[in-house]
Amino acid sequence: MHQKNNIDISIAVPVFNEEELVFKSVSKLIKNLEKKKICAEIIIINDGSNDFSEKEIKKIVTINKKINIIKLTNPQNYGKSYCIKKSLSISQGKYFSIHDSDLEYESNDLIKLYEKISSNIKYDVIYGSRYQKRSSKFKQQLLYFIANQLNLFLFNILFKKKLTDLHSCYKVFKDFKFKSMRFGFELEVTVFLAKNVINIIELPISYSARLKQQGKKIYFLDEIKFIYNLFYFRFFS
Repeated sequence: MHQKNNIDISIAVPVFNEEELVFKSVSKLIKNLEKKKICAEIIIINDGSNDFSEKEIKKIVTINKKINIIKLTNPQNYGKSYCIKKSLSISQGKYFSIHDSDLEYESNDLIKLYEKISSNIKYDVIYGSRYQKRSSKFKQQLLYFIANQLNLFLFNILFKKKLTDLHSCYKVFKDFKFKSMRFGFELEVTVFLAKNVINIIELPISYSARLKQQGKKIYFLDEIKFIYNLFYFRFFS
């Protein structure tokens, strides 16, 4: 990441077929950033959407006057990890994070994570944990919950960690050089931190999961790939 223009934090927002939610989600994020007077840039990547997401993103760029917004468009759907890597290559903030465009997360929580890491020079990375002090808003289908807990258990055993949430979207980093990200951001970046003995701080965040029929984009094959890559990183990388 390149630190210029005194930008406090760069926030990547990957978007794929989120015409109904992206405007509301990013507008809420902007409002919360302005309220706290945080100098931020938001990098919105339309990842080959075939709905009206592009139109909604253009609306966000048009009406926003205070927060710097960078709009990128992929010619086809390359996936979340590609979007994050692309955002990292141009980000200028002192810190970097990701915001999903589907309203599963509360952007106020992202602000809290940023305030925590920016006020303590000893912290290099903070993860938001959906499973610490679960609130009344917490909703997650049993199958997804079991998959998350299985992945977390395997990761903690293999890498001798005590994390409570591996797949949380909300992670705030200092200026790390993540290079490959071929296998999925959540796993690869956490393996990088574990192998480089970088301490991960966790703070509780709220979470309201969508159902598959509401646009949830996680499939059984993703779980198989994740477990394979987990063992690959542990024993062969």
